[in-house]
Amino acid sequence: MFTKQEIKARKDELYEAAIGNGANFEEAQLNVAMIIAGCAFYGKKQRSGEDFSEHAVTVTAQHQSKYKRIISILHDVIEDSDWTLQDIRDMGFSERVLKALDAVTKRDGEQYFDFIERCSLAGEDAIQVKIADLKHNSDPTRYRHITEPRHQELKAKAYNVAYHYLVDILKVRADPKADYNAPGRSMVDYMRSREGYKEHPRMANKLLKEFSSRGERLPIPFTILGRHFSLHYTMPLSLQAPFSIARGEPVLPASAPPFPESGKAQSRKGPGQSGRAPG
Repeated sequence: MFTKQEIKARKDELYEAAIGNGANFEEAQLNVAMIIAGCAFYGKKQRSGEDFSEHAVTVTAQHQSKYKRIISILHDVIEDSDWTLQDIRDMGFSERVLKALDAVTKRDGEQYFDFIERCSLAGEDAIQVKIADLKHNSDPTRYRHITEPRHQELKAKAYNVAYHYLVDILKVRADPKADYNAPGRSMVDYMRSREGYKEHPRMANKLLKEFSSRGERLPIPFTILGRHFSLHYTMPLSLQAPFSIARGEPVLPASAPPFPESGKAQSRKGPGQSGRAPG
C-alpha cells in the first residue's frame, strides 16, 4: 500500500483520475479520503478481529451527505496513524472537513468528557459523525467473543453518557424551546439535569472522576436520624486518580438513559493492535 508521502506526492494524479472517471470534486475528495484511510489502516486489526478500516466504512455508511461521509471515513486517521491535520489540509480538503476532523479527534492527554464537550462546540457535522462512531463502537455483537476486564464497563458507561449528551444537543437544534442540552455544557451539569444519572450520583461521580478534568461532582444524598441531606463537594484535581470498577459494585440501572444497541463498548487497542479508548 502507499505511504503517506507517496499519497501526498500523487495528490494531483489521484484527483485527476477520479474526475476523469466522471466524479465531481466532492466525490473525488471522498475517493481520496478512502485511499488515505485504507492505506493508513492497511493490515491493522481491532480488538473484535475486524479490519480497522471496516469501522470507518460502517460509520460512513450511516450518512448521506458527502461532507459527513468524508469526515467519517477519516475520523480515526489523525488519532490512529501518522497522518496529521496539516497533512489532510495539504491534500486539499476544505476547512469544513478539517474543523470537524479536529473536533472528533481526541488529543493526547485530553480527558474523554473534555473531548466530548469540545466536540459538541464544532457543529452538526462533528456531532453526527461522533454519534455514529459511538453507536458502532457500542455494538455488543462485535465483542461478545472477548473477555474484557471490569474496567471496560466504566468505559461503556462513558460512551453511554457521551452518546446522550450529543443526541440531546441535536434535539435542541430541532426544537429550540426544548431544554435538553447545549453545546459546551459541562458534563457534570448535564448529568445533574438527567434523572437517570442524578438518581445514581456515586456511579456518575466515578465516571466524572475517571473521564473529566473538572473537579465538580454530583451531590450525594444521605440520611441522619431520619433527616435527609445532600453532600455537595468539589473533588481536588490532585485526587482524581484513575481506577477500575470493583466487582460487585452497582451500575447504572435501566432507569438511566439507555444506550441504543447497548452492550459493552470496548477499547480498540490490544497487544500489537491499533486503537485506543475511549475515543
